[in-house]
Amino acid sequence: MSLRYGPANRTLMRAINESTVLGLIRRNGPIARADIAREARLSAATVTGITTALIDQGLVFEDAPGVSTGGRRPILLSFNRTAGVALGCKITESRLECVTTDLLGTVEQESTIPIPPGATPTDAVALLATEAKRVGDAVAPRRLWGLGVGIAGVVDRPSGTCRLSPFLRWENVPLRSLLEDATGLPVVVDNDVNMLAFAFRGNVVPSDINTFLVVTLGRGVGLGMTLNHESFRGGRGQGGEFGHIPIEPGGPRCECGKDGCLEAIASIPALIRDAETMLGRPIDESELRDLILADDPRLAPMVALLADVIGRSLAILVNILNPDAIVLSGEGSWLATHTLPRITSAMRTNIFDGVSRDLDIRVEARGDEFWAAGAAALMLDETFRPRLEHVQEGPG
Repeated sequence: MSLRYGPANRTLMRAINESTVLGLIRRNGPIARADIAREARLSAATVTGITTALIDQGLVFEDAPGVSTGGRRPILLSFNRTAGVALGCKITESRLECVTTDLLGTVEQESTIPIPPGATPTDAVALLATEAKRVGDAVAPRRLWGLGVGIAGVVDRPSGTCRLSPFLRWENVPLRSLLEDATGLPVVVDNDVNMLAFAFRGNVVPSDINTFLVVTLGRGVGLGMTLNHESFRGGRGQGGEFGHIPIEPGGPRCECGKDGCLEAIASIPALIRDAETMLGRPIDESELRDLILADDPRLAPMVALLADVIGRSLAILVNILNPDAIVLSGEGSWLATHTLPRITSAMRTNIFDGVSRDLDIRVEARGDEFWAAGAAALMLDETFRPRLEHVQEGPG
């Protein structure tokens, strides 16, 4: 019995094979056609046809000859990183932090767009559509391939819907579809910490580390997980709500509406609240930072409790996921740096023996533009990554 491919199946197979070949060249180039055929399990003729088309499109170019293994030296193929750009954005309460990158994720331009207090999804979409139009016009004739958007809160990854963003007061916003309609571009929407973790992968975190966690401290407490070299978002794409694990039953009220969440104890607003109680007067984040970094004795118990709570919470993650590394980041990175020895001590005290023997824990302070670059990089990864792990050759 022979397997027959209809027109739709043949089109799908061609698209999958082209995506596979392009992804291999983008990740591993310069690379020979024979190596592509072996890695992709495609015939030499199919690879030749696909790479010829990719060269004609300007996405791939022939590079220097490779090393001969007995015959003629192979012509290596490289990915043309300048064949277009991607736009990445982190949405905050007060601004859109945007970057334009080449097709390998290197930042070319940055822009900051203020948004009014209490901005609606319609406001944000209109501003992003205007920015996408500006970028598209500026880079022409190069192509703007798409838009990646990171937002704090619960994001339904497959649909690109913001289920809940407590900071922005958004609920059930179909952000991806709104942006695709407004821009005409492919759009990827994800939790912003997932995009930060993607930016760290192979960059700040060495590529040979296959499982690592990114924990952010600041306006909230976030978590991005990379497990076995893949971003992990949970069964429905909404995992990683580390800030909302119940740490102190009956504790302070969290912005999510529940009591005793980690975020209600360890976030910057929570620290300001507690510091004001201890000092008996209002303070802002700048003064909070100055007092903590100066080791003000009035705030010492609060800071010690903070470090212990974070350390115990990290121990829960380590016992469950056994990561190779943990990166502490976010706008509260200064706090993590100042308390890292105590955080580490509390974490190791509460970890099962042997689990953390080689665990690397570090602090990486990065601005919002780095998060936005992660959004662009994730969009590019999804654009050029093969949709199937194993591709069987079909017609064409």
